[in-house]
Amino acid sequence: MKDPEFSRMIHYESLILEITEKICELMKIEHQNYYSMAKMLGITIEEFQNILEGNIDLKMTSLIFHKLGYNIVIQTNRENGE
Repeated sequence: MKDPEFSRMIHYESLILEITEKICELMKIEHQNYYSMAKMLGITIEEFQNILEGNIDLKMTSLIFHKLGYNIVIQTNRENGE
């Protein structure tokens, strides 16, 4: 049986990874680089790099997608696949 805390952390880290990968994908599509993204968000390049390393919250996630012109759609499924 899995440790509940370990399971929670795996879910959290997976979500953060999915978000940061999607940001990088959209940056490529929209021809944005670290500098242009940081400028668009009103933060430093170092702060933006920190975001892509997984230090991101829901407010910043929403702002990034909004500034890139995209909506966030949430999809859920049961852990046991049912």
